[in-house]
Parts: sequence; C-alpha cells; structure tokens
Amino acid sequence: MLKEFRKATGGDASEGVKEILDLVKMDWPGAAKAMERLGKFLGDTVTVPGLEGHKPLAFAAYEKALAAYQEAMGQEDPVRLAALIETLLTEAADGLTKVEIVDAVGRVWNPADGKSVSEWNKDRNKIEVREGSQPMSKEDLYDILMTVTTDGTTRQIIAEAKTYYPEGTVPDPFPKPTTSLH
Repeated sequence: MLKEFRKATGGDASEGVKEILDLVKMDWPGAAKAMERLGKFLGDTVTVPGLEGHKPLAFAAYEKALAAYQEAMGQEDPVRLAALIETLLTEAADGLTKVEIVDAVGRVWNPADGKSVSEWNKDRNKIEVREGSQPMSKEDLYDILMTVTTDGTTRQIIAEAKTYYPEGTVPDPFPKPTTSLH
C-alpha cells in the first residue's frame, strides 16, 4: 500500500510527503514496515465517510503519521518513532470506530480476529464499508493494530521512550481530558 500511496500523492505539495516517507524508510525501517502492514491489514477498500473522496483509511493514517514525524524532527530518535507510530495507529483506530465492513452474506469483519480484510474475505465476496459503530473502543482497536503492525523492537523502543522522556515529549495516543475546577 505504500507504493500505491506514493503514486496517489501527486503534485509539488506531495514532494515533501515523499521525502518524509523516504526518510522514515531510512531512519526506521521497522516503522515503514508497520505502515505497510497497516495498509495490508486494512486494504484499499476500507474507507471512512467524510475523508475527501473516500480515500483509503490507511492513506489518511499515513498522511497524519508522516506529518507528525515531520513535526517531531529535531527530537530524539525514539520520540520521532513514537510520533509516527502513535499517530498512525491512533488515526486508523479512530477511523475504524466509525465504520463496519460487511460482506454480501452479512458477515462483519472483526479486527480482533487478527485477520486482514483480504484474509477475512478470501472468497472475494463483494464487501461494503458502511457507517456504523464498531463494538470495540478506539483504545482496543489501537492495541490490536499495534500488535498486528509493529515488531517487538519497535514496541519496546516506544515503551522505553514513554518511560524515559519527560511527560508530554512522547505523543499520547489517548490524551486525558483536562478538567477545570471552579
């Protein structure tokens, strides 16, 4: 899916996106593999209503993740990795909470099974992505996506970054709402 994403990002503005993607591939091959695994897991048929032209959810996650990586330039390596992966998976998990994937016989894809959409739909039935409410929380979907997309080394580096760096340095995929006392 990264090749398709690269082709789909045309024009001068996207040259920066391509450069950041090349940098990620060089800096963090494990992160580039996680992006590819996410694309394979979701496929190009999983789209989210409201995204311009119903682009694949993986593409939307790639765009946000690469922007987060670029924003974290100048930070320590583990912080940049965490910014990319946390944003990638949070965006995908958030998108999945808004849709359900159903095949022609009424089966609903369940990400918790750990099968990609194409593995689940191995009979090549027609599938429909429709607005719906995923029965899992964004946090549960994030955990599933973390497991199916990242390798142990990447997960360990992110966990250590969250422990080692001061609070607020490493992006939190699910920030706690601030409360104000009156």
